[in-house]
Amino acid sequence: MLARLKIKNLILVEETEIFFEKGLNILTGETGSGKSAILSAIRLVRGERADHTLVGKKGDIAIVEAHISHDNLQDPLLIRREIYRSGKNRCFVNDALVSLSVLRDTVGVSIDIVDQSSSQLLSSIDEQRNIVDIFADCLKERRELETLFSEIGELERELIQLKEKGKTKSRDLTWAEEDFSFLEKIDWKEEEEDILSREHQLLTSSQERAKQIETLLSLFSEYPLKKSLLLLEQCSRIDVEISPLYLQFKNASLEISEVERSLISYLGRIDIDPEKLERVEKRLSSIDQVKRRFGKTYSLVQEKRKELETLI
Repeated sequence: MLARLKIKNLILVEETEIFFEKGLNILTGETGSGKSAILSAIRLVRGERADHTLVGKKGDIAIVEAHISHDNLQDPLLIRREIYRSGKNRCFVNDALVSLSVLRDTVGVSIDIVDQSSSQLLSSIDEQRNIVDIFADCLKERRELETLFSEIGELERELIQLKEKGKTKSRDLTWAEEDFSFLEKIDWKEEEEDILSREHQLLTSSQERAKQIETLLSLFSEYPLKKSLLLLEQCSRIDVEISPLYLQFKNASLEISEVERSLISYLGRIDIDPEKLERVEKRLSSIDQVKRRFGKTYSLVQEKRKELETLI
């Protein structure tokens, strides 16, 4: 119980000390006599938050001290609150500085305030349940039930998380299987892209190259190479000084003829095949799909393939 209350510079109260006896204690007085200040002081002792506006006019600090006696306490409990106009406040229990939460726990139910607003608590389901539990003397069982309920709630949350992880793992496995199946289907070979790119270049330029070779061969046929060689041979018979030139021109004509035969052979080998070009382009497109999904190089794709293989 509250045995003694000392107030200094709190609201209108400059300084006072009140002693409480066992049983009913009644404080009366006119409006403005300080009853509200006494109630505010008791609230501060219970551990309610302090407001710097409670500081009176006699200085920049308000002090509330209380002696609380209890059957379980050998010595009275000394509580002190200091409220500063700056907004700072301090709590002491038996002259030891403590936090506000420690003060609340220390005072506990030693002081209970009932005012005109307390009847509102009776409409609270939680307060009604609390009153029934106190009356039934089952607070211990209630705490045990609350603990069990909390543990069940935690287990249910863990179960939900495990189910979600299972769904995620199943989904990841499905995706991994689909990705691996896609890589198996494409079956990209090392250096295949370079070979296909070169082949694609030849196929796309085949018609243009054939046209150019045909034009060149027509120029060879129009050029009077044999006639020129014959005229130069006749001149060399007349003047031996021209003989070296004739021999040089003869060798050149032989090389030109060889080039002509090679071009005719090359023209026959040019692959103009639209269907083959379509197959090559389709294959290159498949490889591009693989590169976009799994890596820009062949080695990166193979690393991803091995990773997927370990997952499935």
